[in-house]
Amino acid sequence: MLTVLLFVSIISIQLLGLPNTLGLHIPAHDPATDHIWAVVFSLFVAVSIFLLPVARIEAYAILICWLGKCFVGLVGMLWYENYYSFLDSYSYFQEGTNYLTSPEPFIFGDGTNLTIHLSSLFQVLLPGEFHTLKQCFSLIGLVGIYCFYRAVCICVGKRDVAWLLGLGLFPSILFWTSTLGKDPVVFVGISFFLLGSAMVYRRVSAESVVILLAGIAIAACIRPWLSVIMAPSLLLLAYRSRIGLIGKVYLFAFVLGIISVSVISVADRFDFSSQSEALERLDAAARGWSADGDSGQVIQADLTNPLSYAGFLPLAVFTTLFRPVLGEISSVFGLLSGVENLLLLYLAIRVAFRLRLDDLQSLPVQFGLLFLTCWLVLYAPVAYQNLGTAVRFKLQILPLFLVLLLYLGRSGQPVGHKSGRNSP
Repeated sequence: MLTVLLFVSIISIQLLGLPNTLGLHIPAHDPATDHIWAVVFSLFVAVSIFLLPVARIEAYAILICWLGKCFVGLVGMLWYENYYSFLDSYSYFQEGTNYLTSPEPFIFGDGTNLTIHLSSLFQVLLPGEFHTLKQCFSLIGLVGIYCFYRAVCICVGKRDVAWLLGLGLFPSILFWTSTLGKDPVVFVGISFFLLGSAMVYRRVSAESVVILLAGIAIAACIRPWLSVIMAPSLLLLAYRSRIGLIGKVYLFAFVLGIISVSVISVADRFDFSSQSEALERLDAAARGWSADGDSGQVIQADLTNPLSYAGFLPLAVFTTLFRPVLGEISSVFGLLSGVENLLLLYLAIRVAFRLRLDDLQSLPVQFGLLFLTCWLVLYAPVAYQNLGTAVRFKLQILPLFLVLLLYLGRSGQPVGHKSGRNSP
């Protein structure tokens, strides 16, 4: 049904000439032809899914997720792109085109720089322009969705494609992993990190370590502070997992190295040399976003003061996780976000009544909660200042947050409760 809907929609869009009509702001020479190339690329990906070494039922689930992303990227986003005269995605496409004639060196930790590099690479490898490039980044997002699903399967000890479909078609995840920009790349980095960590939790292997390191590297290339956020969870994993003593020492040393390199990178980028200066830069960054868009709000706290920062955190965390509420942003996206957040709030309240203390002894749960907490401590004050920005930032932790809410708020016996050490 989804395939037929997508096919009919694309044919109708082409016959009505909407790629040109709605693509006035898109910096492409021929949006209509570009849209056709994007469709061809999407069909190639759809067929290729069945060549993947996965179970047939998983392949069909991945295909459904991809068709959903195609509908968003090739149909729904035409009106989104027509509404905004400027989007970051336009800049990434244009700068990627310019890069082909005047290349610049790669800069670690500069997410804009890396995204432009990827944009130029895809433009060299594939025909088409903006829409085709957008589908390439959407494919990166699809990889992230599947990796996160596999991480959940490993921790729980069984596979259920309902989780893949639920995560892949969750509106915010579906939309923000289908955009041309940093978000799909950061998302796949975090997903690799969580998948590698889940694999290490079950059994340490070269493959699990490589995936874990790749996730950290990808995320840190875009947002270097993410590796600092990941570090405490890695230390917990090293302490509680079945890694031998020598392995623990190596992992501890590696985590300390990650923290050092990341802190130096962030300090160089934001020009600070002390904790007080770091808080000043964070305060300035947060307040700078507040004036951006109709959903901006002023921070009523001094983020340069650690006590004031700590006192402001509960409000900032609630805003990041559960706002905008219904009616707070008067747009289609505001309505969808409000419905989503109402669902998340309901699930959180359900957890408050159903939480088992035994669940908190589980390493995957502790790992997920620690990563979520560290992320919120840094991101919540920044996300608070603009509700529209908060929705996009939350993509980084939304799948993890959603799975934790569903698992901790479930009814019945804990999944795998008789499996001993391997239980989640």
